[in-house]
Parts: sequence; C-alpha cells; structure tokens
Amino acid sequence: MPLITSVSGIRGTIGGTPGENLTPQDAVAFASAYGAWLQSEAPGDHRLKVAVGRDARPSGPAIQNLVVSTLVCMGIDVLDLGLSTTPTVEVIVPWEGCDGGIILTASHNPVEWNALKLLNARGEFLSADDGAKILARVKAGAFEYAPVSELGEIIPVQGALPAAVGMWLSMFILLPLAIFLTYKASRDSQLFDADSYKRVIRKITPKWAKGGMLDVDK
Repeated sequence: MPLITSVSGIRGTIGGTPGENLTPQDAVAFASAYGAWLQSEAPGDHRLKVAVGRDARPSGPAIQNLVVSTLVCMGIDVLDLGLSTTPTVEVIVPWEGCDGGIILTASHNPVEWNALKLLNARGEFLSADDGAKILARVKAGAFEYAPVSELGEIIPVQGALPAAVGMWLSMFILLPLAIFLTYKASRDSQLFDADSYKRVIRKITPKWAKGGMLDVDK
C-alpha cells in the first residue's frame, strides 16, 4: 500500500520502500519537519516540549524510538508517554504545557499499518495551513539538527493513561459537583462572599488544572 500523507500526518504499512511505505526514513523525515515547524511557530526562544504516545502495535516501539530520537536531535524535550490512547495524548499536551504532540496509531487499520498523527499546542489536530507547511518542509528537506550541547531530553512519564482518565472524571463530574456544593453551602449560610468562594474553588481544584499533573521521572 502507498504511503498516505495528509495535513494531520502520515500513515502506511511498515517496511518496503521510502516514500511508498512507512519506513524509518519516512518517520524521521516527518518528525524532523514537524519539529522544524514547531521551532518556527514557537514564541521566543524557550525550550520546546512534545508529548509522544503510541498504541500496542508491534511496530509501535520501533517507530516511537525513531520519532523520539529525531525530536531530541532537534533540541526538543520529549514527554515519553509510552502506551497511550489518542485522547490521553490530546489531553496531556495542553495540561503539561507542551508545544505539541505526536500519536503513533493507525486506529482501525490492520496490524501492519502505523501512523504519525500530529497535534498543536492545544492538543488539536493541525489545521490545513499548518499541515501544508509541514508537508512542504518534508518535500524540501527544510530542517536542521541541534549541536550536542543543545540536544533535547527524554522525560519518561508513569501512569499517563490513568492520569488522563482521572482528569476527565474530575473535570466533568467531581469538580463541577464540588463547585456546586461549595456555592450552595456558601449561599445557604448567608455568609456568601465572592472572594472567599474563589479561594475555596482554588483549593479544591485538582493539581492538573493548575499545571503539572503527571509523575515524571526527572
């Protein structure tokens, strides 16, 4: 099967010829172009950080190693999420302050397939314009790598999936319930004070909502 490229990334069958299948050369080229695009879009000169997760396909570890190593060689730090779902990576990108994310999964396709799905800093799939810029960089080879003193760092993450599940539960169930009960208790006591209410909400807001929710090996 031919290599399929789109604004959201690439997908194809493992092995075969570069440009026609998903080979190591293709994975490195697209990861490089994505990293270069992030560097061109990042405000200022802060150190970039990208979250990378994969599904359980046999090719997953090999493709992830290629992608992670490429980003590190571009001077980008990588949150290595290991086995993850697509929503997990999408959630973790903004809540960990990442500049982008890559999901290695071919979704419903057979086991011989894999893909690189690219996210922006909001944990969303890229726009058509941004995707076109990355495709143009791949075609032109418009990227360069960092010197040894500026290589990125791999940051292993423990428990990304359960952390994401906990975040969804907190955001849609526990946190709204706590806010409602706190507000009701304040109003019922006839001692309602807006500033006091805000202070209570800040105290009951989970850690992930304030930034820094993962257990990282660092």
